[in-house]
Amino acid sequence: MRTCLILILTTFFILSCTETREKETTPKSVAVVEGEESGLFSYKRSGSNDLVDKLFNEALKNDKRLQSLYEEYKKLTSQKLLDSTKVFREYYNNSLEYYSSSKESYTPLIKDSLLRQITEDGISKSQNRFLLNTKQLSDLDSQLRKKVVEIEDRIIVLKLKVTLKMLEEYQKDGMPNPSPMEALSGEMDKMKRRLDSAVQ
Repeated sequence: MRTCLILILTTFFILSCTETREKETTPKSVAVVEGEESGLFSYKRSGSNDLVDKLFNEALKNDKRLQSLYEEYKKLTSQKLLDSTKVFREYYNNSLEYYSSSKESYTPLIKDSLLRQITEDGISKSQNRFLLNTKQLSDLDSQLRKKVVEIEDRIIVLKLKVTLKMLEEYQKDGMPNPSPMEALSGEMDKMKRRLDSAVQ
């Protein structure tokens, strides 16, 4: 576990340095990002070299309870959420689309102002009844969306708590020996003195 952690961190820092050099020599361009979300909701993570993700994935491999909890979270906020809300959202959105289309594309075509007004009033009353009748379902849908956000907040906290502990273990166990740097510093001091003597 400790060896894997050190290897992951070392690889990450090497890749980070390589990416930094590439960015310095590559002209900047405008990127168009598409399809960042998968399913109805998704936690937007950093790129493939994100160290938090790498450490957390390592933790998942070594902790079955953590792995089970994370898999349950993904299932709950993706497939189960989709299964429980899909029918309502299609039903709700189709109705709203009809009302919007009728008001924007059809009633303006009616030349008789009185007839147009009567028709618009009828559509508005129908829409108001629909919104009233679906209020409970709409409120439940909103609550589910809110709960997904609350759960994903906690997932982020969990990731950071788990990986911070791993990082601190790495910092404790992987503290470099200062001797090589101290020795080099001594050699540089000697070189400075020799150069000072040479230029006098």
